[in-house]
Amino acid sequence: MQRGTWVNALCNGDISFTNFDFDVQTLARKFGVCIHGLNTVLDFELNVDESFSKAESGSYWRTVLVKEAIQDGQVGHFCIKYINGAMLGAMEGTRACTFDQYLGRNGNERGYAIYLGANSLYSSTQADKGEFRFVRAGQGDDVGVLIDMREPNNGRMFFTHKDKVMGQMFKGLKAPIYPAISHSSNGRKAIEENYESRYHCKLPLGWNDPKFRDDSYITRMSSVVVEECETDPWAV
Repeated sequence: MQRGTWVNALCNGDISFTNFDFDVQTLARKFGVCIHGLNTVLDFELNVDESFSKAESGSYWRTVLVKEAIQDGQVGHFCIKYINGAMLGAMEGTRACTFDQYLGRNGNERGYAIYLGANSLYSSTQADKGEFRFVRAGQGDDVGVLIDMREPNNGRMFFTHKDKVMGQMFKGLKAPIYPAISHSSNGRKAIEENYESRYHCKLPLGWNDPKFRDDSYITRMSSVVVEECETDPWAV
């Protein structure tokens, strides 16, 4: 079962960590932060049966949510292996979604997602602008959404690729947040196989980097359509 990282990042104590496969002290030095309480790890358990049983049989989409939410004060990294045509994101505030529609539309207006393939963001106010088209993700790659709820009523969602933050997707999110996947009605096998295949649990590189929270940087990243070396935040 894929495991997601839930973190109480309280910058007021000594570094404390257990059972993690990354060096927390190195991470803290890199980003100049104190990380306290990195010993709370819970499963992100997908409820696939719920989605496929409650959705109408003739509809194309299925939205699958995790069973438990990310709350205020927590950070969660929800990952899958790349599925072309899937939508990866979360539902804000509720598990009461329309299971036969995709995130961000048609009853799921409290959903936020990235459409893998076009790498466009979807929500109630935006769609299909190719904000992350500079990310060259493909079959077998790890992709995910990092959800940072350390600031109450102003949570942020970031897109990750190969365990690196690529940029901010959305801000102003309110807890609880339920990570989710939308895919076609015949995509159950793809969801289960590409979710179960995750083999490690860690926060991505750049999870606390201030540049990804700078709105002017976000605007530049989403509007530039030049060469990859000028758009990729990790290019050298």
